[in-house]
Amino acid sequence: MPIDFYYFPLSPPCRMILLLGKAIGVHFNLISINPMKGEQMKAEFLKINPQHTIPTIDDNNIVLWERQVRVIMQYLVEKYAKDDTLYPKDPKKRGIVDQRLYFDIGTLYENIIKCYSPIFLGITDTIDENILQKVERSCEILNTYLDGNDFVAGENLTIADFSISTSIVFLQNFEFDIGRYDNLTAWYDRCKTAMEKFGFEEIHAAGNKVFNEGYRANLAKSMSLDLYYLPMSAPCRAVLLTAEAIGLSLNLKEIDLFSGEQLKPEYEEINPQRTIPFLVDGDYKLSESRAIMCYLVDQYGKNERLYPQNPVSRALVNQKLYFDIGTLYKNLSSYFYPVVFGDAESYDEEKYEKLKDSFDLLEKFLEDQDYVVGRSLTIADLTLASSVSTAEALGFEVFRYKNVSKWMDRIKSSAPGYRKANGEGLEILKKFVADRTSQELGEPAYDHKDYSNPLRRINVKFNIQRKKMPVDLYQAVGSAPCSAVRLTAAAVGVSLNLKDTNLMVGEHLKPEFLKMNPQHTIPTIDDNGFYLWESRAIMGYLVDQYGKNDSLYPKDAKKRAVVNQRLFFDANVLYQSFADYYYPMIFAGAPKDLTKFEKIEKALEFLDKFLENENYVAGKNMTIADHSITTTISNFELMDYDLSKFTNITKWYKRMKSEIVKYDEIRVESIKAFKALMDTLSKKKH
Repeated sequence: MPIDFYYFPLSPPCRMILLLGKAIGVHFNLISINPMKGEQMKAEFLKINPQHTIPTIDDNNIVLWERQVRVIMQYLVEKYAKDDTLYPKDPKKRGIVDQRLYFDIGTLYENIIKCYSPIFLGITDTIDENILQKVERSCEILNTYLDGNDFVAGENLTIADFSISTSIVFLQNFEFDIGRYDNLTAWYDRCKTAMEKFGFEEIHAAGNKVFNEGYRANLAKSMSLDLYYLPMSAPCRAVLLTAEAIGLSLNLKEIDLFSGEQLKPEYEEINPQRTIPFLVDGDYKLSESRAIMCYLVDQYGKNERLYPQNPVSRALVNQKLYFDIGTLYKNLSSYFYPVVFGDAESYDEEKYEKLKDSFDLLEKFLEDQDYVVGRSLTIADLTLASSVSTAEALGFEVFRYKNVSKWMDRIKSSAPGYRKANGEGLEILKKFVADRTSQELGEPAYDHKDYSNPLRRINVKFNIQRKKMPVDLYQAVGSAPCSAVRLTAAAVGVSLNLKDTNLMVGEHLKPEFLKMNPQHTIPTIDDNGFYLWESRAIMGYLVDQYGKNDSLYPKDAKKRAVVNQRLFFDANVLYQSFADYYYPMIFAGAPKDLTKFEKIEKALEFLDKFLENENYVAGKNMTIADHSITTTISNFELMDYDLSKFTNITKWYKRMKSEIVKYDEIRVESIKAFKALMDTLSKKKH
């Protein structure tokens, strides 16, 4: 038979009873009593509970309520729990649980109520520092209790954990940072995990929202904090992140730089620099985002970790703030902004190198570090995160930096209000750039579904400009795989900076080459710090990264699979059979091996079969598989192999030599170079 439970969903004590009920399998008949409407003063409720408090239970005429002790929890466990784990019968263990319950109701929860309820209820709009110190002292005591213990009363979850974890949930509604208490933080995470199966997040969600919003709204009444800003601006977003981190409400006043609002006399009167972000705190005015962030934490922050008072720690935070403004953000804005916001037609390669250098430094700073300064979140993380996320939104390949990427994921999950403070502005930035890009490029020659993605559209412009920056190709002119890469690059319009690598004298074994490619093979590309080898992988990358469409390497899963199959066939069967048979003879003077020759015959038979009733090796149009296999077949032609018996190959090969872009220029030159090498080696042998 369900127990009548008189409760209010927002009440922390009521929430802990709901959690416990689910944990022990008790069914409640929920009867809502809203104290905000005075429902606890109705005659029918007073008859049940003359003290008119909630929570109250009626278990078949056994009526319990509480003011001092968690009596309802004790009763429910003793009567309905399957064992005594949650409330042990052993006198010593029970004594510790009871002590923790009294500590919660008489110290921790009471101090939280005294400190924050006056603000939530609108009685005052400032925190009493003396009471706040009592809250902090309560947390210090709890932190001590948890030293060496998994839970507040020992090694097992008890009703004391249900009670105190609810108080901590309540405390965090008021922007209190528990991160400075290591044991408490670890225990709280442990409790959330253990209680999630009982609906921990769901039960607390509504109450958390109401208390937090009410607290923020009433706290803001005492402040006249105006922030003049532009949502898409990285420095402005850094200030917003800081405000979120310390629970500060700002009166946001948007300044549209594109329409020149910053130049209006009324704005110049309060801010002669005419910059954003700009903070007005009563009579105090401040510009420059990082200075504003420092001020907000010093003036209003209760979390010293964000901007430590310790001189050494603060100096390290300051160093990273200066690194952002003087290096990372400076190079980011110097590289992207002239094109994104100005009239520049192309990106500056020298500035791009500086931006890469900045990220290299940040990557180094984050080696074995969770945050840019020490083991906790600081304002240095917030300002750098706004810069890095901006670079990422504009097309910079942040994912290539392992430490930076892991750190950004951590900031996104740990920085309070990240989605609101930084994410919303980023979306506005992406849309702005995407709209401008589409206007400049006209109707895109891209699949509409793909191109309509704003980030894809930003990357389109970015990549169009990057095409003007040659990709370094380490190659040997006579190499068929290198020729295949050059043919694909020509087809997609990518400029290559050819760097001839002489394998015969061991240039591929030099430290600078091994740093790029530990396998020391050619072809290898260096695309602005992105290193890739294996010709077929390079060809796929060039089309994916720079292709105006996907015809050469389709995005459709089935079509791409066929292309990939042909590429693997070339690498592992066709080209491999050529290399296995001919290379020992060419480079080592080995005799002919008929067994290996038969493998060539078999491979060509397969290819001829693939081409039956087909104009191309992987479908109805030319793909990178045609580029790769054509260069392989040209090797057989060079070796005077008789291809005439393979009629499908012969027709296809003739067509490819005329259809592949720059084939005569690239591959014919390559064949001549390979033939010259063979002649040189032959003379040496004789």
